[in-house]
Amino acid sequence: MTAFREDMLRPLTDAEHETLRSQGYLVYKSEAVAAFRDDVVSSLQHISLQLLHHLGVDTQPLRSLTYDDLLGWCLTNETDQRYTRLLYEMYQSTAAVISLINHPLPLFLARQAGVRVPLPGTLPTIRIDRPGVTKYLTSAHQDHWYSLVSKRAVVLWLPLVALRRDMGLLGVVPGSHKHGLHPFEDAGTYTFKIRDDYPAADYVECDMAGRDEILMFDQFLVHRSGTNEGRLPRVTMQLRFHDLEAMDEVAPTFTAVTSKYVTERQKALLLGTAAPPQGGADRRTRR
Repeated sequence: MTAFREDMLRPLTDAEHETLRSQGYLVYKSEAVAAFRDDVVSSLQHISLQLLHHLGVDTQPLRSLTYDDLLGWCLTNETDQRYTRLLYEMYQSTAAVISLINHPLPLFLARQAGVRVPLPGTLPTIRIDRPGVTKYLTSAHQDHWYSLVSKRAVVLWLPLVALRRDMGLLGVVPGSHKHGLHPFEDAGTYTFKIRDDYPAADYVECDMAGRDEILMFDQFLVHRSGTNEGRLPRVTMQLRFHDLEAMDEVAPTFTAVTSKYVTERQKALLLGTAAPPQGGADRRTRR
């Protein structure tokens, strides 16, 4: 495992720039990506063990497992998706993950893609797609629908486990970004889908087997999730950047919201149906 260094950063070649411009996506290979991915996976493995420990799991025997094998253990030993759901919900709340939005590699790649002043479209997102679960799959869409702030924007998509074809690959329609905003409609649960989708034959699967590969694509590129028919969870990370110099309007790209958990706890405390948090005794009783 090699630690990330900024001197690893490799500019896109002329051919890669042309591929990104004409096709709307590019699989970028570099030792910088491998080092970045190793650092991220190491952090997630540490976080996962801490979370499992809080659930009462004896994590000592799990410390020698690879991250892929640890996820496999969670899937095999959980009931009602207890472990994988917790990892999904907690990963994006950790400082180790949130801080990746300011990491030199994604900022460098965003600029290489033509985003002159990178502005985060969201915090880093980590998806966990369990085998056989299809209700959370994303229909064919454009990421621009979820931002609508800048027409010059890029998505970085990184597998965090060994990605095999049976785990479901991301499908893209090459060149679809050139047609601008596609008509879309509500797909339910805060998601949208293209009103008139492309034929299945137009989609190309992004086969990313190398640990030194990251996918870069235009936010107008039409793409969709693949179905995980493998044996292990598919874990991927997405980072999205707009261009501050090309904003259509001056508006925040995302807004932090109050935690549903905190809101429910507040209601319970106000109604007297829950004990105060530890150390939260009424100050009026203190001397």
